[in-house]
Amino acid sequence: MSNENLRPLNMQLHTMNALDAVGSTGRWQLLIFAITSFSGFFTSFHHLGSVFLAASPHHWCKVAIGADQDVLSFNNWTSERIRDYSIPGSGDSSYDKCSYYDRNYSLAFFETNQWTMDLVAAVPLRTLPCESWTYDNSEFKSTVVTTWDLVCGKSALRSLVQAIYMGGIFFGTFVYGYVSDRYGRRTAILAAAVQFIGGPFLASISVNYWWFIAARMLTGMGSGGIFSVTFVLMTEFTGPKFRDVLGIAYQLPFALGYITLPGIAYFIRDWNTLQLVLSLLGLILLSYYWIIPESPRWLIVNGRFEEALPILRKVAKVNGKKDIDENTLVQLMSRVSKQATDGGNEEKKNKPGLKIFADLFRTRQMRKRILVSYATWASASMCYYGLSLKAPTLGFDRYLVAFLAGIIEFPSLALGCIIIRYLPRKVNFSGTFFIGGFACLLILLLPSSSAWGITTLALIGKFFITITYSIVYLYTSEMFPTHNRNVALGTSSMCARIGATSAPFIVDLLGKNTPLVIFGIISIIAGFLITLLPETRNRPLPETIEDVESRSQKDSDESQRGNTETPT
Repeated sequence: MSNENLRPLNMQLHTMNALDAVGSTGRWQLLIFAITSFSGFFTSFHHLGSVFLAASPHHWCKVAIGADQDVLSFNNWTSERIRDYSIPGSGDSSYDKCSYYDRNYSLAFFETNQWTMDLVAAVPLRTLPCESWTYDNSEFKSTVVTTWDLVCGKSALRSLVQAIYMGGIFFGTFVYGYVSDRYGRRTAILAAAVQFIGGPFLASISVNYWWFIAARMLTGMGSGGIFSVTFVLMTEFTGPKFRDVLGIAYQLPFALGYITLPGIAYFIRDWNTLQLVLSLLGLILLSYYWIIPESPRWLIVNGRFEEALPILRKVAKVNGKKDIDENTLVQLMSRVSKQATDGGNEEKKNKPGLKIFADLFRTRQMRKRILVSYATWASASMCYYGLSLKAPTLGFDRYLVAFLAGIIEFPSLALGCIIIRYLPRKVNFSGTFFIGGFACLLILLLPSSSAWGITTLALIGKFFITITYSIVYLYTSEMFPTHNRNVALGTSSMCARIGATSAPFIVDLLGKNTPLVIFGIISIIAGFLITLLPETRNRPLPETIEDVESRSQKDSDESQRGNTETPT
């Protein structure tokens, strides 16, 4: 799953001493990690559910037969023969999906004389656009496509099913980000959970397409809210030592949900029931009302010491910190609250309005970094979701491929945790883009009939793009100075949502293999763009824009000296 929703908080530095006193890397943190990350198990159902909910089975025009089944059977008119007679093309994959022959079907279906039949068939024909369709129901009893005929001229409405959900995540992240800052993390999580459960339920009882789309939007908002705010809560309980690893590991329950979804969908082949079941499974998240605490950091910064103290006592108990001086904790909380309040007021005074955002474009290095960041976030998100949606539709078994696409998330994330600690950031970021992109382009060397080969290369591409997606957040945060870091991450996240929203249109509207080629080209371009960025591993974070410029100049001077040196 994507890291673009994960929002760091300025208050973390201010409250670190209070949390250290009760333990910031202990059993309590593992417990909170397990509780909060579990939300990803359920959000994955809806992130990727359109693969099954909005599947488009084989279809062709339904013609006005004008005869009952007894007459058709008597004259040996099977459904396959009717299709061969009325639809241009032959074979399931080559039948015209959007037009039919303009024939006198009433005469043909009642006729038993073969000579007359041949005479009718020999008449020069024109084709007419379909008014309704017949669907192959061998794989699905129903999907939103078959329910509302989202094919041919309305195929873009099928893409909107996934795109509107991604748009909902975009708005939900901002809405619930505000709610969590204003009313608390726990309040935001519970409100998002209710919306996340209610949205799919409303979708399952939709009476028309636009009702369904509105419900998908609500689901996306709840999904974006619950995933982002639970992550924030986890980070506010966790010290910096393991925060980077936990940030990647946080996506593991998402991967677990990813591989569970095909199993559920395999046994539930009509979309209404599948949507309802996914909603009911989410009811487990209501348990957060009893088990999830408020963030003590948020309580401290807002001066609510009496509420924070019992939570800190519980953290200390679970972490084995028995000798805690509560008077010292109260003094720490009081000092931290004052520092956070004074620091917040000073920041607002020094950086009013959109100035922090404008600073991202103030100097040459800042402009280069933020524009490349926008491009790479959009590319990573588009390719990740595009490959996730496309791979199950490439002609191999839809359910097996969706399962495999989820399974590879585990080794992909594990490899991401390893290389992020031992390899340079630029090598990680650009290298995974390059390998994933080339895997997609290798599809051009395979015959279009090689479903297994094409699917394998698509999954290889997804494996490496998943690594890319897991490290983009950390790399971006290391490139920008302190006062601009949150804005850089937030606006980059917006670009990622644009990429994710465009992915279903590319997948649904551009043919079988063309989307994979597009994702490959975009990945390789993104890989080259990353070579313009600085290396950040084992380097101090920039504090000011001046730090960015001076370090860039220093790197440039060192590079020039290296190029001018010649071996003796």
